[in-house]
Amino acid sequence: MAKRPNRFQNPYEWRLMLQGHVAMRGNAYCQIDGNSRGEITELLPLHPDRMRVEMVDGGRDYRYAYTTQDGRRVYYTRGEIWHLRGLSDDGIMGLSPIEVGRESIGEGLAMQTYSARFFGNDARPPGWIENPGKWKDNETKSKWRESWQRLQGGANRGKVAVLEGGMKYHELGLKNSDAQFIEGRGLKVADVARLFRVPLHKISDLSRATNNNIEHQSIEFWTDAMHPLGCCVASSMEFNLLGPDTTLDCEFDIRPMMRGDGAARSTRLNRLVLGGILKPNEGRA
Repeated sequence: MAKRPNRFQNPYEWRLMLQGHVAMRGNAYCQIDGNSRGEITELLPLHPDRMRVEMVDGGRDYRYAYTTQDGRRVYYTRGEIWHLRGLSDDGIMGLSPIEVGRESIGEGLAMQTYSARFFGNDARPPGWIENPGKWKDNETKSKWRESWQRLQGGANRGKVAVLEGGMKYHELGLKNSDAQFIEGRGLKVADVARLFRVPLHKISDLSRATNNNIEHQSIEFWTDAMHPLGCCVASSMEFNLLGPDTTLDCEFDIRPMMRGDGAARSTRLNRLVLGGILKPNEGRA
């Protein structure tokens, strides 16, 4: 876990990849490779998009079916796969946060596309052209419209237009709902961050952060978001890799991440040493 999970990856790359699989797809898989003495020698990652779970023994058990890059189907028993799953509704497969929040994410993407068109038009809605006469036919009308869009759109936007035959250009007014949609985009950012329990200041949205609460929000990020993820990984390691008879405990030490500022830490340590709870050398450490 800490030195060499497999022959291809260092521990940081391996953990980063597994957590990315869980965050994006709800599941992460590793093939458990061992020696003749029953010791685990490697944890080889398997991509979750190519993994399927099949029920066997009349639905009382399941196995893993993995499709390799060359198209072969390989089957694994439960004991051959370390399956790290997030929130699950059946105890077998984890739920993808993106799939669960697809409506909110899809709405955010739609607003992003609209924003690109909106500002691509100088944040002004298009207008309409009044022709006092009649077009010869639809083909002539279509050619003139294409010519207008070519001459007045794109890089030519904002240039002086020349109209003939008594034509008039009418610009549409900007509605308040169009001008305020950027505020709605900000709300969608919060919706996506909420799926992963990430506070807004962690994604550079400081609209509701102050100098008084930013420290406590950072601590809450570790206690409310990161600590549950650590517990999920640690309990899965104990259950799937160490077994029920082990005397070892898996734990991620997040205490360094929960430290306060220098003044608060100094005051707290001073009180602990003066109160006899810590020895001076323990306080230094």
